[in-house]
Amino acid sequence: MMNNMRLAKIVSLIMLGSLGLAWDSAEGALLAYDGFASGGSNPAAGQYRTVQGSSYQDIALAWRPSDNPASTGGQNPSVLGFVDAWIAPNEGIGYTAQSVYFQASSVSLNYTSPDSITLPASNGSARLFRSGSGTINKQVYRDLNIGTAPTVAYFSVLVNFDAGQPILFQTQTLGAVVKPLFGFGVDSAGVAYLSTSPTVGSAGTTMAASGTLTSGTTHLMVVKVEEIAGTSDRMTLYLNPDLASEASNTADVVLDGDFYVANNAAYSFTNLFITGTPNNGSFYFDEFKIGTSWADILAVPEPQKMALCFLGLGLAMLRRRRR
Repeated sequence: MMNNMRLAKIVSLIMLGSLGLAWDSAEGALLAYDGFASGGSNPAAGQYRTVQGSSYQDIALAWRPSDNPASTGGQNPSVLGFVDAWIAPNEGIGYTAQSVYFQASSVSLNYTSPDSITLPASNGSARLFRSGSGTINKQVYRDLNIGTAPTVAYFSVLVNFDAGQPILFQTQTLGAVVKPLFGFGVDSAGVAYLSTSPTVGSAGTTMAASGTLTSGTTHLMVVKVEEIAGTSDRMTLYLNPDLASEASNTADVVLDGDFYVANNAAYSFTNLFITGTPNNGSFYFDEFKIGTSWADILAVPEPQKMALCFLGLGLAMLRRRRR
């Protein structure tokens, strides 16, 4: 009996250790992460509220109630690399102008790569949508706080959208010289692109990928940003890539220019800007990450990693009971 108990403890430690080591090796240098974890009507720390009354204004990520302008409505979880709450500039009190909303959703996006690796994901996502027709440009942002920009940075996000719903994800390295916004998105035709222009789907500095993304299907977008030498910078976009390694993928589009400053303490990332032109439809996105390696796309922040470890402990204890 004693031997069985000792064996169960050993198995537990092995399982916990292997899970912890596996996620530690994958985590690398994850700089920012928002999985838009959903907490229902009573969210815990680090979770967004997704149920409150009958009005979706109450659960909009950037909405402020008119009776409490300082409130974020419970929409300010503590997440890696971000500070403050999501903000809708020029909206004033209440986020209802033009019937365009940025909402926490209980729907979770999921992705399994062509090489059969499933991306870890929390419950919940974000939804940018419009309840009527039109082409109103809408932007929300949240402050980034990740220090000096690395020589190479990886941005990744899961997207799922209705037809005709363009969106653009952008940030900026800001310092002594104002550098252009840089980022990636999907235009109204479902074509993925890279851009150093703040306009959704604009021409000029935008380079569109050759294929289109299917609406109503979850896609993974990964962008590698690197400072090659001095003012020579590059963005590389991978659509629905294999996850085992970057080398196993072919770039869908590359954009070169002068838009990024790395390894300079006088510069820092400013905000994550999300710009959309919703037209009687929705654009969902989930699992937004910024890291320094390809492995960070699979990274699991500490609270989720601990949950996986407890799962391992539970399995080990179940094995013990069966004995």
